[in-house]
Amino acid sequence: MALLVMAMLWGSYPVTAKLALRDIPPIMLAAIRCTVASTFLIALLLRARPETLRGLTPATLRDFLLLGAFGIWGSTQVSYLAIYYTTASNAVILQAATPVIVGLGAWLYLGERLARRQWAGVVLSGFGVLLVITDGRLAALRPEELRAGDFINLIGLCGWSAYTLYGKRVLTRTSPALATTGAYVMGTLLIIVTSIVTAPLFPKPRLSSVTAWTVILYQGLVGAVAHVWWYRAVSVVGPSRSAVFMNFQPVVGVVRPREWGGSEGAIAAPSDLIDQSGLPHPACLTRVSLPRRESCRDRGAGPCHSVRRTGPCPACPRRTSPGCWRSSRPSRRRNP
Repeated sequence: MALLVMAMLWGSYPVTAKLALRDIPPIMLAAIRCTVASTFLIALLLRARPETLRGLTPATLRDFLLLGAFGIWGSTQVSYLAIYYTTASNAVILQAATPVIVGLGAWLYLGERLARRQWAGVVLSGFGVLLVITDGRLAALRPEELRAGDFINLIGLCGWSAYTLYGKRVLTRTSPALATTGAYVMGTLLIIVTSIVTAPLFPKPRLSSVTAWTVILYQGLVGAVAHVWWYRAVSVVGPSRSAVFMNFQPVVGVVRPREWGGSEGAIAAPSDLIDQSGLPHPACLTRVSLPRRESCRDRGAGPCHSVRRTGPCPACPRRTSPGCWRSSRPSRRRNP
């Protein structure tokens, strides 16, 4: 249940991140969000029970540095950069690759044995999400249609997979709360350095934006707790089974209010998917009858000629839908 809630939460991140990226550059947005999350996690850790701090030794700093480099600097930061250079819909679609990457990594790095059913489930789950998102048109995902942000997003997914797999071993020595907090602190320090170096490459931020700060608090505070839950799930059920639930992210991301992100950064609503698919609009199917054939006898020209009467769809709100009857083409006329 916790994994399902996390998938639903993370499914909303690309759309809400697009809202914040209008005012704050991606690297700086990641730095601010992770600073908020790190402060929040440290406060929670200081109030936790003593057993939560088990395993905190100087030797674990190396583990925290690697986790921060993989999961925070290499995943969270890179994800914001990817969303900045692509659409939120593309970012969500590519999340379907997470179970496959994690499954392969668990097999190679952890020696995790996956049954044939599990391999088939991982592959089919990703394939099924693509079918849902593309409305059954997998041909729409041609390589030439991918944007630069899509390739950046794949790098972020690899970082998240490494964070998940390496975290499985770290969790044998530390608690999920301690591992998550350590990773956030180390990763945030790396992002702050990157933000300072790359600041001249992006527009100046508008730090007075209420929308941006709302997104930062939402993703920073709630997302920090979700990261702790994620590591708890990884320690209990394993990386591969946990990653399968990430397939719910695209499904959640598809359904969104139009006013959230506009056409550029928002996930397509079901009606938008119909528009892109070339199928007739539902209004055409329910309120407009098919073109009728009218004989020449009705028009006073004899029984040997008929014409196919068509016209613009009066019920279709778009009036230019590929599925609407919008032209009139009479058949070849024969002399009686």
